[in-house]
Amino acid sequence: MKAYLNEIKKQIKSVARFVRGWYYGMDYTEIIIRKRDRISERQHFKMIPHKGSQVYIEKGFRVFSGHHNIYLGSHISLVDTLINAGNNVGKITIDDYVFFGHGVCLLARGHDYNFFNEERHASITEKPIHIKEGAWIGTRAIVLGGVTIGKHSVVAAGSVVTQNVPDYAIVGGNPAKLIKMIPHHENM
Repeated sequence: MKAYLNEIKKQIKSVARFVRGWYYGMDYTEIIIRKRDRISERQHFKMIPHKGSQVYIEKGFRVFSGHHNIYLGSHISLVDTLINAGNNVGKITIDDYVFFGHGVCLLARGHDYNFFNEERHASITEKPIHIKEGAWIGTRAIVLGGVTIGKHSVVAAGSVVTQNVPDYAIVGGNPAKLIKMIPHHENM
């Protein structure tokens, strides 16, 4: 009975927060964001159903949306990455031995710039992201939807990746451009 009463109290508080927000002009989207941000890093991670072994996260790791559309390999270091996967085609795949610097953003969702005001806000576009085996994504890099990052490639810190990155490439800048190729043996 006590557990039942506690659950009712939680629901009443939730409704009260919504009504307060509505009365004071707070957008319902803001309420959803606040609720999502109260979820811990571990809870976000547990909500991802497709993951290998030895995946490392730190404080600040978050999934904005699309937990079910994230596929993680093994031996990955996500640190405090922000992932915004889509609900449909915005699938994010991260292969084995990929690692990230701090504050990396993977953004498979966006909005259509052809619309304005509420229509732009409501229009969601989704494109997949694939980060292949052994890639290194530097601190504060942003990877946009529709991009594949090649095997053992490096994305420099602070880069904005808008196009595919070839295998064994080093890219950097905004937008990221090829800096050089990494020497390698073909049997890797």
